[in-house]
Amino acid sequence: MRKILSILFLSLLLCSCFKNSGSDYTARIYISDFVLQDSLRTDTFSLHWNAEGFRQVDTLTVGDTLLFAVEFDAIGDNLLSAKLSWDTSSLALYTLAYSSVSEVLLETSDSAACKFDLPTGYNIMALPFYCSPKKEGAVSVGFHVETDSKFSPVEDKIYIVSKK
Repeated sequence: MRKILSILFLSLLLCSCFKNSGSDYTARIYISDFVLQDSLRTDTFSLHWNAEGFRQVDTLTVGDTLLFAVEFDAIGDNLLSAKLSWDTSSLALYTLAYSSVSEVLLETSDSAACKFDLPTGYNIMALPFYCSPKKEGAVSVGFHVETDSKFSPVEDKIYIVSKK
């Protein structure tokens, strides 16, 4: 009996330690393949690693409009904000899903700047984005996510390479 009580106490102690430890996870940013769809064809462009150690998508033509999705995952923590940053003179980037999620977002959110602030209680957000290169060359797109984890913020970057 004493052995059973000891095991029960130990398991209760471990469970309470796990519960009190919080959910401090490192947030994740998932980026889908890029899809080009026009009247003539549908192409998929995958991200691959470049020589500098960043992911990039290339073989695009200036003016092409590509669709891709980004998922911001705070795992067990609260997702507080997500933001994309890029050179607006080199790349047009926008989401058409803003109106469908705007009632959930805080007033500090800005659809034109792709900045999304969330109230507590949400731990995942996925949005589709459209991008269109305006100039030849490489442009970086930065992804920034903040959570209430001690490992926050998390940032990622990809390059979109286009030709004329």
